[in-house]
Amino acid sequence: MEDRCVYFETIETRAENTAQCLQIVKEVCDRDGIEHVIVASNTGRTAAQFARGLDLERVNLVGIKMAASRDAVYKIEPDEQAYAYLKQAGVPLVGGVHALTGGVPTAVAAKFQGAPPSVLIAHTLYMFCQGMKVAVEVACMACDHGFVPTGVQALACGGNSSGTNTVILLKTGGSAELFDVKILKVLAKPLQD
Repeated sequence: MEDRCVYFETIETRAENTAQCLQIVKEVCDRDGIEHVIVASNTGRTAAQFARGLDLERVNLVGIKMAASRDAVYKIEPDEQAYAYLKQAGVPLVGGVHALTGGVPTAVAAKFQGAPPSVLIAHTLYMFCQGMKVAVEVACMACDHGFVPTGVQALACGGNSSGTNTVILLKTGGSAELFDVKILKVLAKPLQD
């Protein structure tokens, strides 16, 4: 089997990158029978775009957003139309604490100026690109919340602040099984963040 990785020259072409990532996800789902797609989507717009483009009769699409308590910190404005569309389409948009860089690790780093192991793991994934960290994280969060089973192949998508620019095929696991997660293929990523 031959696969390719799409490299984006810039993260600034958010709409184009997201559209191309959606196309990659559609092709891989159709060709390889992948049943689970997880996409980071704080406002709901990216998840809604994927919901419009995927066959939801065949694909379990899960949108993941950061915990509501972090929305003000990052100035996240929910897109009510996107939320309504996702609800009507039966696509969950799950809010939760970041598996690698949220909750307790953030508090420890702020209080003691140290880096808990999960933050070191996150920064190792950042060496690929921010979207890689986000894709792994949202896949773990989808498993943690019971929307995707552990131990299955899934496509996970992440990016930088808006849209998506990274697509990976992975074997899933929750955050407590992080080292059982296996990144099988990198299908898209930016050359620089």
